[in-house]
Amino acid sequence: NDRSVYSTGLNLSWEADLFGRLRAQRRSAWADVAASREDLRALQLSLTAQTAQLYLELRAAQQRRDLLGRTAEADRESVALIQARAAAGLVSEQQTLLARAQWRASQAVLPPLDDTIRQRIYVLSVLTGQEPGALLDLLASTAPPPVPPAVPAGLPSDLLRRRPDLRAAESRLDSAIALTAEARAQRFPSISLTGSFGRQSSELTGLTLGASRFFSIGPAIRIPLFTGGRVRAQIELQTAKQREAGLRYEQAVLQALQEVFTGLLLFDGRELTVADLDSAGGVQVNGRAERRAPLADGDELAVGRARLRVR
Repeated sequence: NDRSVYSTGLNLSWEADLFGRLRAQRRSAWADVAASREDLRALQLSLTAQTAQLYLELRAAQQRRDLLGRTAEADRESVALIQARAAAGLVSEQQTLLARAQWRASQAVLPPLDDTIRQRIYVLSVLTGQEPGALLDLLASTAPPPVPPAVPAGLPSDLLRRRPDLRAAESRLDSAIALTAEARAQRFPSISLTGSFGRQSSELTGLTLGASRFFSIGPAIRIPLFTGGRVRAQIELQTAKQREAGLRYEQAVLQALQEVFTGLLLFDGRELTVADLDSAGGVQVNGRAERRAPLADGDELAVGRARLRVR
């Protein structure tokens, strides 16, 4: 006859880590955690850089829009002036048509630039976790962004240590090394101590009686004698993965070195460009009075538009 047996209990096991297999597992797990953290930092850094780049592009587009708007306004005033001079017979009708064409051309570039500015604001709103139009009022001002204090670039080695992608690749290499050590430790015996205790009864109500208790405890030894080459294949697999992780780390280092040296080169070049522009601006300010020689009427308008574009 069929009988039902009810049981409840707890099984415990403790393994003596004689050959470092469990320690290798623990090192691999912590290395994976560190790699995940660095991946998160890399993602945050990429998002921050993308947001800063878009913000600078937005401010540059707004300043360009302001400059072109003033240029269009200057061209409109030029048309009014030339029309008045044409009515007095001082200039030809051809000059009036040329001035009107210049004014219309200046106005034609404004709508596409307005669309570009609005698109930049939409993207910035989404990157900050808001609706596309949430930052329209906040970023409508054309004030230039504040200039941050100069930060020294530092040595290439310092820049490399600050890169989260390199730290993540290094952590993955550490994890692969630990997994290889774990695979090699599986060649040796493992000794563990197991125990179990609980209650067992043929009736459900009998589980509450003291007579239904049971327990057992004893050692266990596992020796990998007949595995069919599984352990050796696992060692070869983890060794290949470790070699792959090492190559990926080496590739990441070389790529980072290239980016760092290129960035430092561009940084130094931009500093020299800014210094040259500052010097050129000083020369222009000092020589502005000397350049104000008597000009013809058409030349004055052309020079006025050129100066407005330079600003």
